[in-house]
Amino acid sequence: MLIALASVIGPRFLSTQVTQLQSPLSPLVIPPATPVPVPSPLVVMSYLSTSLNQNTGTLKHVANTGGVWTVSTVDNSMNFIAPTAVAADRSGNSHVAYRSDETNPNVKYATNASGAWVISIVDTNGTLGTNSALALDRAGNVHITYYDRIRKDLKYATNTSGTWVTTTVDAKGDVGLAASIVVDGDGRVHISYRYATG
Repeated sequence: MLIALASVIGPRFLSTQVTQLQSPLSPLVIPPATPVPVPSPLVVMSYLSTSLNQNTGTLKHVANTGGVWTVSTVDNSMNFIAPTAVAADRSGNSHVAYRSDETNPNVKYATNASGAWVISIVDTNGTLGTNSALALDRAGNVHITYYDRIRKDLKYATNTSGTWVTTTVDAKGDVGLAASIVVDGDGRVHISYRYATG
């Protein structure tokens, strides 16, 4: 299994092979120039709660602020079990990226920044959202990376312009699983991911 790294160089991503590993990829960590403060203590998680036959499910969010766990429903139209990605901004609001369901496998994004969960569709072009990863920059903009299961490509989306803009980062072979994403202090995006073939 090859590990690759994609970083923004000028107006585009540059992808390079890093190493070959036998074990799963660990999360990529690139410390920002100035850490983004968040309320402390703050722990946020997202997970899928399904019925016994797993034909229906609900995406849940749980947060621990001040030692109290609070559970809320993000999306109750799920019918597919897939990993979710979650991050908290400096105000303590949560941001979640996930695959919608098996019938309409889109990439979705949800946030409770307004006080209630608001859901938007990020990308509908493909069988998307497997192994999503999410990061916030210092301005609070959202950056999501995810795997296109049909095309076997690594994709990236951001709302820095005010609307969702998607980009194919790497399409050379089967690439994009086990991705991690960070944004450094200068706003540059860095993605590490599995490079299976290519």
